[in-house]
Amino acid sequence: MASKIALRALPALVCLIFVTYLPRNTVARVLLQQATNSSLALGGPASEGIQGYLLVIDGETQGQVTVLDLASGSVNDTLQLADSYASGFTTSSGRYAIFLQYDGNLTSVYDSNYEIGFDQGAWSIEQTATPGLSDFALDVTSPSNFATLGPITAIFFDEEGRACIIDERQLGNASYSPTFIKSDRQHGFVAPLSEDFFAIGYVNQSAINDEEVALAQGVQVYNTDGTVVYNRSRTACPELHGTATNGKDALFACNGSVLVISYTAPDNFTHKSIPLPLNVRAYEVIGSGKFSTFFGVSYGAPPDYLSIGIHFFDPAAGEARLVVNATTEGEVINAVLDPAGDLLAVLTAGENGTLITLNPRTGAEMRRVTGVLSGDLSTAFDTSDDVWPAVQVGLGRLFVMIPKKAAVEEYHQDTLEVLRTFNVGGAPSSAVVLGPIKYWDNFAQH
Repeated sequence: MASKIALRALPALVCLIFVTYLPRNTVARVLLQQATNSSLALGGPASEGIQGYLLVIDGETQGQVTVLDLASGSVNDTLQLADSYASGFTTSSGRYAIFLQYDGNLTSVYDSNYEIGFDQGAWSIEQTATPGLSDFALDVTSPSNFATLGPITAIFFDEEGRACIIDERQLGNASYSPTFIKSDRQHGFVAPLSEDFFAIGYVNQSAINDEEVALAQGVQVYNTDGTVVYNRSRTACPELHGTATNGKDALFACNGSVLVISYTAPDNFTHKSIPLPLNVRAYEVIGSGKFSTFFGVSYGAPPDYLSIGIHFFDPAAGEARLVVNATTEGEVINAVLDPAGDLLAVLTAGENGTLITLNPRTGAEMRRVTGVLSGDLSTAFDTSDDVWPAVQVGLGRLFVMIPKKAAVEEYHQDTLEVLRTFNVGGAPSSAVVLGPIKYWDNFAQH
């Protein structure tokens, strides 16, 4: 039987909004060297050729991030962000990690200073400066959700009811200020449809309590001037929670359906809904600009919110298909799409932790391995514990965070063989991968 999941409500906070940007020091250009197959203090041999960083977020010490150099396997740095729960994600290029600190009212940027190039028939990766926290930061109330499309990152700030549009190509420019689009105060979501149009949740403010940060009931499309250019879907997504975009379609998770906002250049929009079975909702939507299809992490109705599994969505066909069934596989802990487009990685609670990879175009299972949370499941995963395990993917690797072991295990994406164990300490709960995440295969990182 599917197990029970507790969905945490985020608190409401109030703060003024401004952008902080201080001068940056520059360092001479340094070619990143390939690692040797040496013994590591953190355990296990180096993975030869892996060039990148794994930024591990601790689930107990709020704001603590351990930076692992994947070439050597050593700890490169330990960051202390705001005293707040933090979620992190990678920008499209793989250069920047952005940390949303909801309680701390802060959005921080970590710059790996990687530059990826192609010259005279060969790929190269260089570091132009020492990696570290960027001088760019946003002191904005309650950053909650994000979506990326190409160089554009869109972040929604609940209490302010604002979407922030960041062009990562400008993050090295000391005079750069991102664009803000005002919508409605809500637990909101924003999805770029291009560099000019953004689908944002809509709430009828007159119908809710002034104290409430409500879920949206639909979606409107805005241009960068903040003008609504499409509003026919403003009531088409009750209890909106989750979004993903590929630039042609933006999908929003609703109660009982998935809303599809479709865009055709230069300025044409339509919408439709993909129905879900009775009492099933997608709590999260997963997709990227590489594919026309999407995935959703699905749950049952309140108050139990039983884990249903992973749904596969095909907007063109109007199809929603269950491809990972929590009844047989165990509760879905999390799922994440490989930036290179090779797979969707799914971590479930069944069989002492099962790691499953799916074909992102078809939803078909590719590989699986069981026992990844090791031994007695109750010692590795406890549904009443605030710190849960998680999987992250990038650079041809899958990384499984196991808080009860204070460790991160690295798997090869093609074989699901354990390559290394990083004993990072604390309670690792999530991670961000930086480096040539879209182009890792060009660097022979196998």
